[in-house]
Amino acid sequence: MQVICVIQENRKALLRMLEDSEIASYFIPEYNLKASEMEDDANDEVDRTEEASRIMMSFLDWYTDESQRQRYEGTRSRIEGKLQVMEAAAKKSREKAAGRQAKRLRQQQERSFKASQALDKTLAEADARRSNPETSQLRASSRQMLATWRQERDAAAEEGRRELERLASCDL
Repeated sequence: MQVICVIQENRKALLRMLEDSEIASYFIPEYNLKASEMEDDANDEVDRTEEASRIMMSFLDWYTDESQRQRYEGTRSRIEGKLQVMEAAAKKSREKAAGRQAKRLRQQQERSFKASQALDKTLAEADARRSNPETSQLRASSRQMLATWRQERDAAAEEGRRELERLASCDL
């Protein structure tokens, strides 16, 4: 197992996925590396690499032998089943995240639209109450600011729509 998985958590996960103690026993090397041995010179590292390669080749010869065909097929189907479950969970998580992002974007667009409507109503009421020529310049300025704000809002809405389309195309 140290041949394939250096990290202990990965070894444990692989053993749980295999669910076969005989296969797992072939993964575990016949030698134990101690911390002091790991600090030896480069020649020992080459020896360990050769030993690891020999162990892996021995395992592969055993595992791909025709007598292990049923074991191989069973292990493969178990692993494929577990991978399908993991892939489905990952896809569901991605879809959920994209849905939350789309919902936030729609809410933001709705708030912006409502604010725009409220501003339009307020300006219309103010225009109706004021017919004073002195305020006409102020009204024109307000209308200009409103038009600018609407352009920015529409640009942001368009950008949001493109982002939603991009997210939708990514999930497909």
